[in-house]
Formats: sequence, C-alpha cells, structure tokens
Amino acid sequence: MVIFFVQQYCYFSLVQYIMINEIHYYTTESECKMAKREVLQVKGSHHQNPIPTAVKIGNMVFTSAIIGSDPETGEMPEKVEDEVANLFHYIREIMALAGGTTDDIAHLHVLVSDAEYKKVVNVEWLKMFPDENNRPARHTTVQKLREGLRVQIELTAVL
Repeated sequence: MVIFFVQQYCYFSLVQYIMINEIHYYTTESECKMAKREVLQVKGSHHQNPIPTAVKIGNMVFTSAIIGSDPETGEMPEKVEDEVANLFHYIREIMALAGGTTDDIAHLHVLVSDAEYKKVVNVEWLKMFPDENNRPARHTTVQKLREGLRVQIELTAVL
C-alpha cells in the first residue's frame, strides 16, 4: 500500500481519506487552509477602476484585463504591434512576480476589437510559445473594447 498526503485548499475542516487505484491519499485539518490572496501590480499596467492587475491564490494566478499600455509612460501606443508586444511584456512580468514563468500559463483569453488583430497577436504568441506541443489553451473573441484599446488579454496560470 502506498500512502500520500495531499495538500489542498478546503472550505471545510474535515479529515479526508481518498483511495484511487490502491493508492491512499490523506488530507488533514491542518492542511485544509484557505490560501490568502496576494495582489500583483506591475509597473505601467493600471486599471481605471480599483482592480488589481493580477492576484495569486495558492498556486493559481489570475489576471484582470491586461492592456498594452507603454510600461514606462502608461500611454497607449499608436501601433497595434507595439500594443500587443507590451501585452506580452506584462504577461512575462506578472508571471515572474508570481514566482513562475510563461510555462505555467494554462489559459489565455484574448479580446480583439478587429479580427485582423489576431494575426498581430499570433506573432507575439509564437515568440512566447514556439513549441506547438507546449502552449497554453487560448480563446480569442472579437469584441468592442474601451476606447483606445484594440487588444486585451486575461490569463490563468498554475504554478
């Protein structure tokens, strides 16, 4: 018999026992703790509303809508290519701040105001994720965005 102790985040205080394929997993009350939310702010990436750029809870990272403003000035670039390059810069910054890398990203949700911008996103996407067998899931939606924005991204990562 193989025994493993599994740490998980629980909404209750119970000792649990799980048996899967003759492997026994235990969790104890001391292991069942809610993780604290850690707010991650990245220079240049600010929201108009009181919303953090990203949060880390346990080994999970979630972002709000990331926009491609200039990291130094906070202004939106004139060229969509620069806007998208800035977005991918922020993705790297957020993941580093969270203690991970872009290899930890599980899913990206990309919003574009024009379907043609998907081609621009793909340029940076392929730079960040060149291995077709090691890319996160991605969904792109064409949608009206806040004035001045052409592309925004949200991500979920597991560290």
